[in-house]
Amino acid sequence: MVLNKNYMNILILTKNPMGTTAKMLIEAAAEKGHKAFAHHPKEFILYNSNKHGYDRLYLKSDRYFKRNFDVVIPRLGGAMRYGAPVLRHINLCMGVPSTTSAISLQNASNKLLCNQLLSAKKVRVPKTVFFDEVYDLKHLTDLVGGIDLAEGKAVVMKTLIGSQGTGVGLLRDKLTASLFLNSMRSIKVPCLLQEFIETSKKDESKCDLRMWIIGGKLVAAMKRYSVDGDFRANASLSGKAEHVTPTKEQIDLAVKAANALGLEIAGVDIFTDIDTGINYIVELNGCPGIKHINKVQEESGTGVNVVGAIIDYAVKKARKVNNTGVMMSVVVNNHFPQETVLSLPEDTRLDVAYLLSDAINKGIFNGVYVEELTEFAKNLDAFVKSEF
Repeated sequence: MVLNKNYMNILILTKNPMGTTAKMLIEAAAEKGHKAFAHHPKEFILYNSNKHGYDRLYLKSDRYFKRNFDVVIPRLGGAMRYGAPVLRHINLCMGVPSTTSAISLQNASNKLLCNQLLSAKKVRVPKTVFFDEVYDLKHLTDLVGGIDLAEGKAVVMKTLIGSQGTGVGLLRDKLTASLFLNSMRSIKVPCLLQEFIETSKKDESKCDLRMWIIGGKLVAAMKRYSVDGDFRANASLSGKAEHVTPTKEQIDLAVKAANALGLEIAGVDIFTDIDTGINYIVELNGCPGIKHINKVQEESGTGVNVVGAIIDYAVKKARKVNNTGVMMSVVVNNHFPQETVLSLPEDTRLDVAYLLSDAINKGIFNGVYVEELTEFAKNLDAFVKSEF
């Protein structure tokens, strides 16, 4: 392995390997001197061995080695059920990093779990209720603002899983709400009710902010508009979006939300109440759409290339792991020759592995930190002396 390897092999794990997003990522990687290739999660077979360190990954019937790829960009979307276990196997059992973890993607894909994690981290979300039985419809709806057709008061219904506006509806009257919620219960589809946030003046298109956060920083943002007569602001549905410069408060809120879910790459959706000016995190997407945000940035002349930024972040993660391996080898080989390690009993070799893992967790190998490396070398020397 070469320190600061110039090119990277990038696996795009996606439900649509031949789709536009995959092609855009592959082309962006090639432009930067890297090789990217796309596969559906279902193409992979996961193998856990009964011996430590012998887990495997197969692409159909062919062995897929760690050397075949340096980093993964997950674009799972609707392939989460099998895709998340595949990504987790690649991360944990193969030791290959990804731009976002499986657990973070799962956190974002479930609207209730997402809301709970955000609320626990003191990130402002709309009032939300989750329930199983509808004992008192008025009580449920009143908790999130109430329903009154005459006054124009309504509540939002969301299924727990869904993207691009699917599984989302506006309940404007009590009869519709009662029939709909009972129907959802009869077909065993859990849903939640949420406060309706008014984002525009009467007769204007509804809108929200989609903010792209990569590595804890804002990369791009756009204002999305609804289809006329619809309350859902979604560029995939309306095709209408424009560049916007968010406020510092909105940027801080979006970064805090992404961090709360552990998302390294996130599309964060913010509603701003037209009357109060208060910002709310409505949803997070771990695999946000690329086509519209890139188009908006091109049309506005910002010079921001979101696809390129994803590739850059993937390469940064891969190099961090590669550098870790190289630096570990240098330090360990200087103090603990390979032939000596191999001669040790298996339990003792595990102790060495635990010592190295502890060092990695403390961030010792993330850069050339002389003091930390010196301390690690001393600890390793002490361990060697205690064993021999």
